[in-house]
Amino acid sequence: MSSVCSLVAIACFVSVAVSVADMICPEKNFDKQLKVIFSLLFVIASVSPFIKGTITFEFPDISDISVNKSIDYMEYTDELIKEIENNVAQGLKDELSEKNLYIKEIYASVNISDNNSISISKVVFYPKNDDDGAKIKNEIKNILGKDTEIIRGT
Repeated sequence: MSSVCSLVAIACFVSVAVSVADMICPEKNFDKQLKVIFSLLFVIASVSPFIKGTITFEFPDISDISVNKSIDYMEYTDELIKEIENNVAQGLKDELSEKNLYIKEIYASVNISDNNSISISKVVFYPKNDDDGAKIKNEIKNILGKDTEIIRGT
């Protein structure tokens, strides 16, 4: 702490000395050159305690800080699948509502293969109007293809 106090004292002393020297200087022809010289003196006086080693800062050792960056792969995959299933269900619901086919609820089952391709294996829907069930099923088949299992919930 005393070294920081000495740094502040040096900076104050050099600032006062530079100001006095600037006021004493009679001619303004060399004003810019003197400001550069005084600025350099101020920087040198401020940095010299660091160079001499009288002021040092101690930082904590990086090994003292422990950060657990490990992510459980299965947890990540499960969360990713849930998010994709929700997005697929919402997308289907939006497309169906554009065609005036309304559903109460819809669920999608998604699989992610080893080569990271996504397939929709099953869709379960609950129609608002029982008469629209067949239309909704056909529309989902048109959107997703014939490989997807489509189940009408009751």
